[in-house]
Amino acid sequence: MLGLFLFACVPGWAQRNGNQAKKILDQTAETFRLSGGVSAAFMLNHYLNNVIDGKSAGSIQLQGDKFVLTAGGITTWFDGRTQWSYVVENEEVNVTTPTSQELQQLNPYAFLQLYRQGYDFHLGTISSFAGKQVWDILLVANVQKQEFSRIRLYIAKEGYRPLFIRLERKDEPAGSWAEIVITDYRVHQHYEDAFFIFDSKRYPDAEIIDLR
Repeated sequence: MLGLFLFACVPGWAQRNGNQAKKILDQTAETFRLSGGVSAAFMLNHYLNNVIDGKSAGSIQLQGDKFVLTAGGITTWFDGRTQWSYVVENEEVNVTTPTSQELQQLNPYAFLQLYRQGYDFHLGTISSFAGKQVWDILLVANVQKQEFSRIRLYIAKEGYRPLFIRLERKDEPAGSWAEIVITDYRVHQHYEDAFFIFDSKRYPDAEIIDLR
């Protein structure tokens, strides 16, 4: 009888768990929206066969759906429609019009706009990270088109800001993932629209390759 009772309770518990996770994500997205311009610094760790295979530091500035991302020797500007990716090593700029799936690969905060479609939500068991109280939220893709099959987030209970993001691609083998640890986070920054557009005058020797 106890087993039957527990089995009957599981669907209701899972629904409440998912609803609570979604409420936290909704509040996180709303807090981000009200933050105006955001600047963040982060460490990016790549794992292969369950061990770190590489790491690098990066930074991102965001305002709405626009961003400038600097990481791994590449600076990427996105003005909400057009993307410019400047490779420092060979001084090339690739100009594209990215899809939402392509933006997921670049912008670690894309989940704040895309999570409402194509993912189920669950609350995890981790309660603290880097000395802060957090919500542990797991997003599991429920449609094939999502670039990431699983996303794990630690969101600070104070301020509703992401502290940690783990990304697992659908086409990568088991034991492979990327982790983003936010090391600095500033809100209410002001950026002009031109900040999110590649300025060719600052890179006079760059070769521009238009792939649109």
